Amino acid sequence: MKEYLEQKEDVLSQVESNENGLTSAQASSRLEKNGKNKLAEGKKDSLIKRFLSQLADPMIIILIVAAVISAVTAAVGGEG
Repeated sequence: MKEYLEQKEDVLSQVESNENGLTSAQASSRLEKNGKNKLAEGKKDSLIKRFLSQLADPMIIILIVAAVISAVTAAVGGEG
């Protein structure tokens, strides 16, 4: 049903409501019948998985390789 294309009176009658909203009894009845108006939450990734996915970024890999090369050249050159 495309409510946005219909007249408001038609939509209100279809959803069995009025311009003032639902009464407390109607709201509790619908809550009991339909459940809470909440989307199901998806599974969240673990902290380790999120960290490793950040490391998979090509720019991060380039920066890590550059840091290793810099550390190796510093150690070989006697700076560290």
